[in-house]
Amino acid sequence: MKKTKEILDQYVSDILEKKYYSSNFVSYKLHVAFGGTIHGQIERFVKFCKENDIDRHDIRATLIHDINGALHNDYDMIPRVSTF
Repeated sequence: MKKTKEILDQYVSDILEKKYYSSNFVSYKLHVAFGGTIHGQIERFVKFCKENDIDRHDIRATLIHDINGALHNDYDMIPRVSTF
């Protein structure tokens, strides 16, 4: 979860701060909603994006989608990073 926290801090900290969420809490909620594999999926997704010159805004949008599902306890949602 530590790496997930670092990624969240790097890409979406401004959005989390506006909503008064800490990256630790959001990382935990991602873990609870989608299981422990979500952390590796997020890490691989960001690595893929960096290697393929994918825009930072696309990374942010994907992470926010998955965070929103986790925060709303949407256990049936398929995270966008699940294919990584």
